[in-house]
Amino acid sequence: MSMLLPHELLVSLLKVNHAETLLQHQRAVMLQRTDLQQHQCKLAAMGFKDPENILLTTIWADAVPFNRDRSQSLEVITWSIIGQGSFRVPLACFPKCFCRKHETYEDCFQVLQWSFRHLLANICPCSRHDGTSWMPNTDSSRKKLQGKPIGLTAALCELKGDWAFFKEALDFPSWSSAGRICWKCTCRRADLKKFDSDSLSTCPAFSQHVFLGGMKVWFCLVFGLFYATGLKLLTQARHLPVSSLDFCVGQRRDGKHVSGLFGIPGFGTECVKIDWLHAADFGLSCDYIGSLFWYIMMTKIDGATKHVRCSKLFDEIKKFYEANNSDSRLPKLVPTMLRAEQKGKLKSPKLRAKGGETRCLIPCQLLVAKKFLDASQPQEHTMILASEHLAAMYACLSAWDAEAFARSSQKFLLLLAALETNFLQSKMFRVKPKSHQIVELSRDGTNPICTWNYRDESFGHYLAFLTANHLPVLEGQV
Repeated sequence: MSMLLPHELLVSLLKVNHAETLLQHQRAVMLQRTDLQQHQCKLAAMGFKDPENILLTTIWADAVPFNRDRSQSLEVITWSIIGQGSFRVPLACFPKCFCRKHETYEDCFQVLQWSFRHLLANICPCSRHDGTSWMPNTDSSRKKLQGKPIGLTAALCELKGDWAFFKEALDFPSWSSAGRICWKCTCRRADLKKFDSDSLSTCPAFSQHVFLGGMKVWFCLVFGLFYATGLKLLTQARHLPVSSLDFCVGQRRDGKHVSGLFGIPGFGTECVKIDWLHAADFGLSCDYIGSLFWYIMMTKIDGATKHVRCSKLFDEIKKFYEANNSDSRLPKLVPTMLRAEQKGKLKSPKLRAKGGETRCLIPCQLLVAKKFLDASQPQEHTMILASEHLAAMYACLSAWDAEAFARSSQKFLLLLAALETNFLQSKMFRVKPKSHQIVELSRDGTNPICTWNYRDESFGHYLAFLTANHLPVLEGQV
């Protein structure tokens, strides 16, 4: 398998770009990125001089469908530079059917570790990644560059992808793990929906983080008809942060794989970024909007069939689209787009939509909730408040306010948990593991826009489009 190497790419870029220009673009971004500033401090503590003059780069990896029926996926690894906008370079692409767990990706990561170590040393390598001599047929240009300065020191500060990729390639905990489900803290699946009334007072780091802690849901659940009034939001007292070193030690202790990427100086679990696109736009938001619309369709809209009711609900959505000149619109809305069946049983509601379509519906779902729901009914008042806080979360993305985002996200999760308790039998509302990723994003303090995968996903699909020209050959080999 062929790979492009980050240190060689930077050598080529510096032939047509000034190093100071790349660093100036990076400094403009750094003003809004406390996480990257912390990474620079980490590099300084490790002995690297002038960390502000180290170019910070990103790796994104994921699978994208690349044939007509979407039955085959293309694994893509790309490289980008902080401050360079949509600039992306593919490092490696290979069909998923050829990928071996913990082997194919790990081979790629070992090569990347070797490349980034030389980037941090600002020197071109003198041998191949496995220590062997240069090959005469393919490495003649590399042999000429060996031992020469690259021209700029660079580091890997971000690894982006979805939760499934982190599980497959890095052997990170999954949402279904029996033990920890998070690589940033001690959260376990069994603790995900537990709420501790004493957690605020026992949390040593409470003063350093914005959490609801002791806020009850009595303000929206007025009467005893709704039996979730005593719940309080889970705080760091139960979910204590886990350092990168402790995480890797735990992986070794549990017999799990530790990726070669962690051999890159400065790279740790804090560099593995949670993606808003998958956690919220494809995850939490789709779950909640699907549940809200299903409840309204089944209880508030008249119609002989579900399709008729769903059509009336879609009419309300289309009015919103026209009034706001929306770009990303649902092409249609049918009952199975809100609640699918599996083996003859209804699954919990979840809106089936693209990321942009979900984002466009955030203000719409609040208008629909206020129009159809009765605020005098405790459970419906709870839905209205949950919709308000979901909209407030998204509003913070445009005008970033870390404290407001933390408050809104925590209140929304608290209300969602209360709704799940009330609708436990019908499974109308669900608190799923991705909700914990929203908690982690609220702890991080960095605007999720800075690390979401929209541009990376678009570039990945473009690569899949180019690869489709070779699809007959691949199908013949499978």
